[in-house]
Amino acid sequence: GGATSAAALFARSRVNARRGRLRVHEDDGAGLDMEATKWGYLVESVDESPGQVDIQAGDCVISIGGQSLHGLTEEVMNWRFGRNFADGADIIVLPAEQMKAVLDAESGAVGGKKPSQAGGAAGGRAAAVHTAELHKRQHFVFSARLEAWCLAASRDPPRLIASIDNRMVMADLCEDGAMTREALPCIIKPPMKRPVEHLALLSDEADVILAGAAQGVVI
Repeated sequence: GGATSAAALFARSRVNARRGRLRVHEDDGAGLDMEATKWGYLVESVDESPGQVDIQAGDCVISIGGQSLHGLTEEVMNWRFGRNFADGADIIVLPAEQMKAVLDAESGAVGGKKPSQAGGAAGGRAAAVHTAELHKRQHFVFSARLEAWCLAASRDPPRLIASIDNRMVMADLCEDGAMTREALPCIIKPPMKRPVEHLALLSDEADVILAGAAQGVVI
């Protein structure tokens, strides 16, 4: 079927994938508008600032920081991309012409339109680098390395929850800018070992946050 032939074509096309590095500006971020697909992040547009030497519109980012981005749910893909999101991060990109052929095969028609991702596990926008058109684009500059993050999207305003050097930071994404505060000064304590590897909400309605580390989970 179309999905099978698309998968086979994707596997063959990976030999043409090129290696590069991600450019991230302190104020402008990566300047990428991307859509999550089961193949990786499909690049829809590239802003002039900071500009991307190794990424063009139509390309598909299939790996970042040595971690594969294809065949994942959107949540895992976002987490992997966000964890490795940094200036100079190693990326592997499937060129636009190969990606177009994969999408055409997936849609079952040569030259057909890109298949809809609506309702799929990997549909939607890349939360790490782009916000929906209805929201103001916001950038965050943390004083230490971002370890893990999650988003309470159903709140009003939406809330970003992040682990920054073992500290829990919350940012309410208001229309006129983000309101940031430190919620917890120390997430992982001995005998458990840092760093925080996962952050997740028990549910969007609850204020219960799960922080995963190598040896267990803190609630």
